[in-house]
Amino acid sequence: MRHKRVVVSRYGGPEVITVIDEEVPSPSSGQVLVKVLAAGVSLSDVLAREGVHPEAPRVPYTPGWDLVVIVDELGSGVTGFAFGQMAAAMPIHEGYAQYVYVPHRKLVLVPPELDPAEAVAVVLNYFGRLVAGVVLGVIIVTAANASLGRPACDLCWYWTNSSRTHGYWDYCY
Repeated sequence: MRHKRVVVSRYGGPEVITVIDEEVPSPSSGQVLVKVLAAGVSLSDVLAREGVHPEAPRVPYTPGWDLVVIVDELGSGVTGFAFGQMAAAMPIHEGYAQYVYVPHRKLVLVPPELDPAEAVAVVLNYFGRLVAGVVLGVIIVTAANASLGRPACDLCWYWTNSSRTHGYWDYCY
């Protein structure tokens, strides 16, 4: 199967972006092949393309920080996901493609009733800014009283209640 992928061939403006056609990669052990439904476009993508972002990869590379995807194929050893499930990921790079392989630990299930274009806005804005880390099963939300704090706590509530093992305040401090 073939797919299209965006490639930044050298650092610079929009003129350095090309689209290539290639074979879809197969997932390795611990990876999930996903079909991209929505990819965010952020300032980080622009700064990386210009070569000035601290996490800018070496060229050539494929941009794309945040994604909402559909699970297409599981690599060996992957559990907790099934074909057709919608998920979100923040791979930092490689997202501007029709298909991407992502380590399964970097995927988070997305409720199927959400619109992918709306859900992708949550990935970088909430996860990248507010969820400082997960330590011993506790989600730490920094700046919880800031403008994005309440939505981040709402995500905590969703995650803890979707597993039916803990309540809202068990993880939101």
